[in-house]
Amino acid sequence: MNEIELKEVFIKTLHQFSENEALNDMYWREINWFHSQEQLHYHTLQHLIDLYLELQNVKIYIKNWDATVLAIFYHDCFYNTSETENEEKSAKIALQRLSEANVPQEIISKVNETILATKYHRKNFDQDINYFIDADLSILGKSSDKYQVYAENIRKEYIQFSDEIYTNGRKRVLENFLNQEQIFKTEHFNYLYEDQARKNLDFEISQL
Repeated sequence: MNEIELKEVFIKTLHQFSENEALNDMYWREINWFHSQEQLHYHTLQHLIDLYLELQNVKIYIKNWDATVLAIFYHDCFYNTSETENEEKSAKIALQRLSEANVPQEIISKVNETILATKYHRKNFDQDINYFIDADLSILGKSSDKYQVYAENIRKEYIQFSDEIYTNGRKRVLENFLNQEQIFKTEHFNYLYEDQARKNLDFEISQL
C-alpha cells in the first residue's frame, strides 16, 4: 500500500457522508501535512499505512469499520513530544473536521473514544477499540530489525531531550508495557506479537 492508496481510503470513507469533494480533499491535504512534519520520524503516513493494513486483517471482527478507519487518520494528527495532551487535541480536531463533513454523531463519538484510548492502551470494554490499540502497538512485536528502526525513530522525535531525561522516561514506558499481564488485548494480536514484543522491550531496556 502506498500514500496514493491511503488517500483513496480516506476520501472514499469520507465521501459516504460528505459529497463536498473540495472539502474532502482539503481534509486529506491537512492529514498529509500533519504527518509530514520535519520532526516526525515514526508518526508519519507510513504509520497510518501500517495501522490500516494490520486492521484490514481483522476487519471481519470490527463492528464499526468506518469509525475505525477515520480514527486511523486522526489518532495522531496532533503529535508534539513536548505536549502531554496529544490524544485529546487529536480527538478535538477529529470532532471539528468530521462534524463539518456531516459524519453521524455515533461514528464521531466512536472515533473520539478510540483516539483517547491510545493514550494509555488499556483494555477496553469495546472490542473494536481493543483491536485498534493492539494494531497501534503492533510495531512492538515486529522483527528485532524493524523494532530497532522504530526505537531509533522514536528517539529522533524526542531529540530535544537529553539522553538522561529520555532514557528515564523511555524506561518507564517500556516497563509499564512489560508489567502488564498482556500487552495485546485481543487473541489475534496477542498470538502474533506478544512473545516477540516482550523480547524487543527487554532488549531496548538493556540498551538504554
